[in-house]
Amino acid sequence: MVRIMFFVFMLFCIRPAYSQRQYYDICHMVNNRKALDFAVKFGANSVEMDLQFKGGSLTDYYFYHGSPCDCTGRVKALLSKDNICKLSGMCNARVNAKKQLNEIASQYSSQIALVYIDSKVEYISDKRMLRQLGDSVFNLLENNLLDVGYRGVVLIAAPKVKHLEYLKEAYMQAKTSKYRDQYYFTIDGEGKNYDKTMSALRSIGSSNIIYSTGISALAPGSYHTQIKQANKDGVFSIVWTLEKSKSMKAYLKDGAGGIMTNTPRDLKRIMGKENKPLATYSYRP
Repeated sequence: MVRIMFFVFMLFCIRPAYSQRQYYDICHMVNNRKALDFAVKFGANSVEMDLQFKGGSLTDYYFYHGSPCDCTGRVKALLSKDNICKLSGMCNARVNAKKQLNEIASQYSSQIALVYIDSKVEYISDKRMLRQLGDSVFNLLENNLLDVGYRGVVLIAAPKVKHLEYLKEAYMQAKTSKYRDQYYFTIDGEGKNYDKTMSALRSIGSSNIIYSTGISALAPGSYHTQIKQANKDGVFSIVWTLEKSKSMKAYLKDGAGGIMTNTPRDLKRIMGKENKPLATYSYRP
């Protein structure tokens, strides 16, 4: 009896360590190899990339943000050296999607815990086309990231609730994949519409959903209420895009599990001081 009680006690003690929250330091606009190397060098354990579907086939898809972006109009001499905008041409950085994903999987699989796919489908309203692209993004990630050996989480993001069919189709394909536990889904462009966003995400049918919201680092905006609500509801959340240390600390206090930033080394330091352990590739939020 004593042995049984001791065993139960040990399980109780061990469980919190096993289920401890881990955090994502997400480098913003990692749209070429130079930015990818920068992200890892400066401490990010996650990368965000802007997926463009223009071109018509998987071989033509590419990562690209375009102007304006967070780097537009900024004086490089006034930026800290760990700001991605210190690199030249970041607004118009561009790389073939298959190539970039292959390089992440083959060279940085152990360092990168989350790949955030910012899907540029804003211009598409046709549900049939959205479903086709949902199927395409699954195949792109399955064949060029996960099959190559990437072991972390891949987060597929749609901008608005009206693009839900894109996520639903991606999930329909992902749920039969041997990597299904690595696929996560979010809608990140609904601003402060927390309830609307969460209702749509839950309708996908996946338990692997993340709440993500925010605004450009150069624009005003506050999403503390939404991040706090997500934390209260037990939903893992990400906020974007932050550069100020004060804001980073505040959102971590609110319960954000991931922060997208142009200054990943600064965020890594803050997470260390705040005792927020960086997620490893095996972590599932």
